[in-house]
Amino acid sequence: MVRLPFPKAHYEYLVPPLGKGIYQLNAEEAAAYFDAFTGKIPERVSYVAQFCAKELRVPKSRLDCSPDSLLPLWKWFRRRAKTEPIPSAGTKTSVRQLTPETEYILRDIGMYLGETLRKNLPGIYWTYYTEPCNDFFQNHPLLKGFVDRTTGTPCPVCFEPIHMARVQASKILTGKSGDEDLRNLYSIWAEKTEVVTKLAFDRFVEGLCGNSEYFFTYGGHTIDIAFHFENTAKVYEVNIDGYGSDVRHLFFSSVHALLEATVLDGKTIQELWMDLVGTKNTLQ
Repeated sequence: MVRLPFPKAHYEYLVPPLGKGIYQLNAEEAAAYFDAFTGKIPERVSYVAQFCAKELRVPKSRLDCSPDSLLPLWKWFRRRAKTEPIPSAGTKTSVRQLTPETEYILRDIGMYLGETLRKNLPGIYWTYYTEPCNDFFQNHPLLKGFVDRTTGTPCPVCFEPIHMARVQASKILTGKSGDEDLRNLYSIWAEKTEVVTKLAFDRFVEGLCGNSEYFFTYGGHTIDIAFHFENTAKVYEVNIDGYGSDVRHLFFSSVHALLEATVLDGKTIQELWMDLVGTKNTLQ
């Protein structure tokens, strides 16, 4: 079978209006850049989807920000990506890098990946941070709402989608890339979403009555449910935004009292839970 290359039309790139390095932005400039970035997301996601569909000759409806749409998107990118020698490495070296044009396309791929995560996983949202200074992702638009449970104590982790797309693209330079790379990345991070999507609420209550502790996010807030002992009495605690300066601690003498209380936005834990799982089922 003869494989005919598809014609490569001109791709219109988005050039960020920074004017300086992203780490040099002050708080006001970082906020403006974040607003400009997120404001461009719908346009760029639609553009890269349409461009991909046209060159792969598939219906644009396949590029719908569903997890499986990452398969044709990455297949297209791998065929579109170009590399070039690294100038500083000398003329006789085989060391290569992605071309600037390919890097610009990766920015749109990252936006598409970010929206796919946000639209399909509960509690995921775009944000940024300005401190600590010199942090790797300082001032970068990124996704929060993920939880790392591999280190013993669950802790929130960030996902910078352009960077993560670039990590997958770097495999092209070593000949180890595949059409499934971006879809596999999605699956890995889908496992880092809230525990509430994996447990029925009654199992959650059973865990509270035992010795289980829980952590999840809701609307940009972190919610940590734990317990401690005061003498022999077990005290249940709900810590809201325990990783920020506006932390709130709520204490309860029983699981029943905890479940009856409104803890955030005038809602009980069960109401927050049902919002996240998108169901109207109630505890029997």
